[in-house]
Amino acid sequence: DDKSAIGNFVAQLDKEMYLVLILEHYMESLVLLKRLMCWRIQDILYDLKPKNLRQYAYRTMELPDRYKEKHQQWSNVDYVLYDHFNKSLWKKISEQGDD
Repeated sequence: DDKSAIGNFVAQLDKEMYLVLILEHYMESLVLLKRLMCWRIQDILYDLKPKNLRQYAYRTMELPDRYKEKHQQWSNVDYVLYDHFNKSLWKKISEQGDD
């Protein structure tokens, strides 16, 4: 069954990768990585100035729901991976506590 194969795949990846950084939560991911690696704050600093200043239509275009649903059907494994590792990231962050 596809769901069990996907579940096994995600479980295997979870065993192999302790931390997956999530782009939408990049700063939080970096702070967690810093803590886990015992790095200094200087080790994760980066330039916030945007490098790509071009405008692209896809960045502002809103897709109809039917296209989003179709994409989720076609890319089901990607969504399962994202959901799993996003939850995993926030669980690890909450376990770290405050500075």
